[in-house]
Amino acid sequence: MESRKITLIVTIFLFANSFLYSQSISESKKVASGKIGVNKWDITETIKNNDTTTYFYFGYQNMKYQAITDLGGLIFSDSLDLSEFVNALDILSKKENKVSVSITFSGGKAYLYDFSNAIYIEDKKGKYTSINKKAAIKFVNEIKQYYKLL
Repeated sequence: MESRKITLIVTIFLFANSFLYSQSISESKKVASGKIGVNKWDITETIKNNDTTTYFYFGYQNMKYQAITDLGGLIFSDSLDLSEFVNALDILSKKENKVSVSITFSGGKAYLYDFSNAIYIEDKKGKYTSINKKAAIKFVNEIKQYYKLL
Protein backbone atom coordinates (compact mmCIF):
# COMPACT_ATOMS: atom_id res chain seq x y z
CA MET A 1 0.00 0.00 0.00
CA GLU A 2 2.81 2.41 0.91
CA SER A 3 4.64 1.81 -2.41
CA ARG A 4 1.44 2.71 -4.28
CA LYS A 5 1.30 6.07 -2.47
CA ILE A 6 4.93 6.76 -3.32
CA THR A 7 4.38 5.75 -6.95
CA LEU A 8 1.30 8.00 -7.14
CA ILE A 9 3.16 10.96 -5.58
CA VAL A 10 6.14 10.49 -7.93
CA THR A 11 3.79 10.23 -10.93
CA ILE A 12 1.95 13.40 -9.94
CA PHE A 13 5.25 15.21 -9.38
CA LEU A 14 6.64 14.11 -12.77
CA PHE A 15 3.42 15.09 -14.55
CA ALA A 16 3.34 18.53 -12.89
CA ASN A 17 7.03 19.07 -13.58
CA SER A 18 6.74 18.09 -17.26
CA PHE A 19 3.69 20.34 -17.62
CA LEU A 20 5.62 23.32 -16.30
CA TYR A 21 8.56 22.78 -18.65
CA SER A 22 6.42 22.06 -21.69
CA GLN A 23 4.81 25.49 -21.53
CA SER A 24 6.21 28.21 -23.72
CA ILE A 25 6.26 31.54 -21.92
CA SER A 26 6.94 34.67 -23.95
CA GLU A 27 7.11 38.23 -22.67
CA SER A 28 7.87 41.41 -24.62
CA LYS A 29 8.41 44.97 -23.53
CA LYS A 30 9.46 48.14 -25.31
CA VAL A 31 12.58 49.54 -23.73
CA ALA A 32 12.77 52.62 -25.98
CA SER A 33 10.70 54.23 -28.72
CA GLY A 34 10.49 57.38 -30.77
CA LYS A 35 9.63 59.03 -34.07
CA ILE A 36 11.54 60.31 -37.07
CA GLY A 37 9.06 62.60 -38.76
CA VAL A 38 5.98 60.42 -39.25
CA ASN A 39 8.01 57.19 -39.03
CA LYS A 40 8.27 55.23 -35.79
CA TRP A 41 11.03 53.21 -34.20
CA ASP A 42 11.29 51.10 -31.09
CA ILE A 43 13.60 48.77 -29.25
CA THR A 44 11.85 45.71 -27.87
CA GLU A 45 13.13 43.08 -25.47
CA THR A 46 11.54 39.64 -25.81
CA ILE A 47 12.04 36.91 -23.24
CA LYS A 48 10.99 33.43 -24.31
CA ASN A 49 11.75 30.49 -22.04
CA ASN A 50 14.59 32.41 -20.36
CA ASP A 51 16.21 33.39 -23.70
CA THR A 52 16.36 37.15 -24.18
CA THR A 53 16.37 38.83 -27.58
CA THR A 54 16.49 42.59 -28.03
CA TYR A 55 15.88 44.19 -31.39
CA PHE A 56 15.52 47.59 -33.02
CA TYR A 57 12.60 48.14 -35.41
CA PHE A 58 12.11 51.12 -37.73
CA GLY A 59 8.68 51.00 -39.37
CA TYR A 60 7.09 53.17 -42.01
CA GLN A 61 4.37 53.48 -44.64
CA ASN A 62 5.75 52.60 -48.07
CA MET A 63 5.78 55.90 -49.99
CA LYS A 64 5.06 54.04 -53.22
CA TYR A 65 1.42 53.73 -52.14
CA GLN A 66 -0.75 56.45 -50.67
CA ALA A 67 -4.21 54.88 -50.91
CA ILE A 68 -3.42 51.58 -49.20
CA THR A 69 -1.52 50.61 -46.08
CA ASP A 70 1.74 48.97 -47.12
CA LEU A 71 4.24 48.91 -44.29
CA GLY A 72 7.97 48.59 -44.69
CA GLY A 73 10.60 48.34 -42.06
CA LEU A 74 14.08 47.56 -40.91
CA ILE A 75 14.90 45.28 -38.01
CA PHE A 76 18.27 44.83 -36.31
CA SER A 77 19.15 42.53 -33.42
CA ASP A 78 22.85 43.32 -33.50
CA SER A 79 24.40 46.64 -32.45
CA LEU A 80 26.86 46.56 -35.39
CA ASP A 81 24.02 46.30 -37.90
CA LEU A 82 22.16 49.13 -36.18
CA SER A 83 25.30 51.27 -36.18
CA GLU A 84 25.72 50.69 -39.96
CA PHE A 85 22.21 52.06 -40.49
CA VAL A 86 22.75 55.02 -38.15
CA ASN A 87 26.15 55.81 -39.68
CA ALA A 88 24.62 55.80 -43.18
CA LEU A 89 22.05 58.37 -42.04
CA ASP A 90 24.78 60.41 -40.35
CA ILE A 91 26.91 60.51 -43.51
CA LEU A 92 23.97 61.39 -45.76
CA SER A 93 22.66 64.09 -43.42
CA LYS A 94 26.00 65.90 -43.70
CA LYS A 95 26.23 65.81 -47.51
CA GLU A 96 25.72 69.02 -49.41
CA ASN A 97 22.63 69.45 -51.57
CA LYS A 98 22.45 68.51 -55.25
CA VAL A 99 24.50 65.28 -54.96
CA SER A 100 23.50 61.65 -55.44
CA VAL A 101 24.85 59.18 -52.89
CA SER A 102 23.82 55.62 -52.01
CA ILE A 103 24.91 53.62 -48.95
CA THR A 104 24.06 49.94 -48.52
CA PHE A 105 23.87 48.46 -45.03
CA SER A 106 22.71 45.20 -43.54
CA GLY A 107 18.97 45.12 -44.15
CA GLY A 108 18.62 47.83 -46.78
CA LYS A 109 20.02 51.05 -48.15
CA ALA A 110 19.85 54.80 -47.71
CA TYR A 111 20.36 57.35 -50.44
CA LEU A 112 20.20 60.95 -51.57
CA TYR A 113 19.15 62.15 -54.99
CA ASP A 114 20.52 65.27 -56.64
CA PHE A 115 16.98 66.61 -57.08
CA SER A 116 15.95 66.24 -53.41
CA ASN A 117 17.25 67.17 -49.98
CA ALA A 118 15.51 64.22 -48.34
CA ILE A 119 17.20 60.99 -47.27
CA TYR A 120 15.44 57.93 -48.65
CA ILE A 121 15.50 54.70 -46.65
CA GLU A 122 14.66 51.41 -48.34
CA ASP A 123 14.27 47.88 -46.99
CA LYS A 124 15.25 44.68 -48.83
CA LYS A 125 11.77 44.42 -50.36
CA GLY A 126 12.07 47.83 -52.02
CA LYS A 127 9.62 49.56 -49.66
CA TYR A 128 10.85 53.05 -48.86
CA THR A 129 10.28 56.24 -46.93
CA SER A 130 12.08 59.55 -46.64
CA ILE A 131 13.18 61.83 -43.84
CA ASN A 132 14.69 65.28 -43.93
CA LYS A 133 18.32 65.82 -42.97
CA LYS A 134 17.47 67.68 -39.76
CA ALA A 135 15.31 64.77 -38.53
CA ALA A 136 18.09 62.33 -39.47
CA ILE A 137 20.64 64.24 -37.39
CA LYS A 138 18.29 64.25 -34.40
CA PHE A 139 17.66 60.51 -34.83
CA VAL A 140 21.39 59.71 -35.13
CA ASN A 141 22.15 61.57 -31.91
CA GLU A 142 19.24 59.94 -30.10
CA ILE A 143 19.74 56.34 -31.16
CA LYS A 144 23.48 56.09 -30.39
CA GLN A 145 22.68 55.85 -26.68
CA TYR A 146 20.77 52.60 -27.29
CA TYR A 147 23.51 50.55 -29.00
CA LYS A 148 24.34 48.87 -25.71
CA LEU A 149 20.81 47.42 -25.46
CA LEU A 150 21.32 45.14 -28.46
